[in-house]
Amino acid sequence: MGSSLEFWDNLAPYLSHIEDNFLDLESINKLKNIINDPVLIIGAGQGLLVESLQQSGYSVDGIDNNTKMIEYAERRRGIKLIQEDATNLSFDENSYRTTIIATGVVDYIDDLHLIEEILNEAVRVTTDEGRVLVAFYRIHPASEAFQKRAGILTVDGKFKHKYAFGLMQGNPSDMIKTIKKDTNMGLLSIIFHLIRMQMLVPKKERDVFKTFNEMFKVMDNPNEFIASCPDSIPYRTLPSIHKLFEKLGFSISNTYVYDSCTVADIDNSSMH
Repeated sequence: MGSSLEFWDNLAPYLSHIEDNFLDLESINKLKNIINDPVLIIGAGQGLLVESLQQSGYSVDGIDNNTKMIEYAERRRGIKLIQEDATNLSFDENSYRTTIIATGVVDYIDDLHLIEEILNEAVRVTTDEGRVLVAFYRIHPASEAFQKRAGILTVDGKFKHKYAFGLMQGNPSDMIKTIKKDTNMGLLSIIFHLIRMQMLVPKKERDVFKTFNEMFKVMDNPNEFIASCPDSIPYRTLPSIHKLFEKLGFSISNTYVYDSCTVADIDNSSMH
């Protein structure tokens, strides 16, 4: 959701390498104390979070709009997801007490009208006293500083998705050479930022380059995959997340900031 069908189709066979990122198992475990049955997960991918909550005793439905993701969810986990368009859900009003919009959905979308449609549907199918939890991918401030200097994050809040994936296709030396060539950063500055990130950034985020690089090594055609990536996707910090919901007329009752994601808890009672 939120980018081309081709991108998600190309990613589906290799998602297992990188699926436990952003709204990940660690984050969903921390949210369990505010999650109540029944649960709907929008953008369920290949069922990682659906499986985790089901194993913890929750009644969970998962939807995704990508056929291949749904096929892999059943093949890998025996989970039957529902193919749905998040802007036009087939469920009745008040069907769920918790609706979770995973990373890779709203956080990948620039179109405010499309985001509003997704949020309206999530609110509609959730009870007044229930929760709508909307997840956004998060980058550690030390990584954020480096990526801004390296031109991966732009001044207007875009993550250069295709460029970043291209950097991760090669080895660390190739990445450093490319950044040095494409920016005004000197070699010592690049090395300083990389060392700083090693000291400050959580291990999972430190390992992102390695994880993605391993994924590229097993891909049949990594160049085709990179070509299908969106040029850029939004990158929203906590203030810009609040600004987004305010602009759309949704109230946030709470936000939960974890290592790899930020989760906004919409005040659902005020929206019905």
